[in-house]
Amino acid sequence: TFKALTANTIQAGKATVTVTDNTEGATAQPKTLGDDGKLTPLYEGQTITLTAQTGYKFRTVTAKKGAAAATARTLADATADDLGKIVGADGYIYDTKADAEAVATGNAVAMIAYVDGSHGLAIALADESLTMDWATAKSTCENKTAVGTYTWHLPSKAEWMQMCSANGGSDLSFSGLNTAITNVGGNALISSGEEYYWSSTEDASSTNNAWDFSIVEGWLNSGKSYTDHVRAVLAF
Repeated sequence: TFKALTANTIQAGKATVTVTDNTEGATAQPKTLGDDGKLTPLYEGQTITLTAQTGYKFRTVTAKKGAAAATARTLADATADDLGKIVGADGYIYDTKADAEAVATGNAVAMIAYVDGSHGLAIALADESLTMDWATAKSTCENKTAVGTYTWHLPSKAEWMQMCSANGGSDLSFSGLNTAITNVGGNALISSGEEYYWSSTEDASSTNNAWDFSIVEGWLNSGKSYTDHVRAVLAF
């Protein structure tokens, strides 16, 4: 935690503070202190840079070692024990949505929904805002802002089934996955019978069709021009 002696020093424009992560190629990110004058969380290896604006100077800068904190972890570090944890837009894994949102409003973007060895999937905490046809669903997911080096995509039929199985259901039962999402503070998958979600998997016998599902009705082979709900995933 960084704490300014005078809480409004940074906000008043007398100085700026940036933080650089301990990852290759990381760039300094400007930070705003909280109302209590604190900047948190900070992790081992990060670099804090304080810059006094013209006409101002620091009387003193003191660094104090606080209680040991958990080491920052990214999706590259994820294990099966991280199932149900939150992925931040900053690329870090958090125990809860509240922990991620404490860093910045909107930082919590996904839940780790499947891990198998070094591979896994994190599902977005909310649907895209509109129903859309299959091609638009794919491009919308792919154009979402990347999380570190990981990019979003429309989940395949197999990936949907993996996430279902990993969250207490069979590969054809979405109730466990839906419960897991809502338990961490995400938006539930819509569960009425006529509401479907796209997968990226095309029908093997017709390029005009692709697989979609509803939580109530299960899987269906639909024309790509139909409009369905969309929930993106990150693969890692």
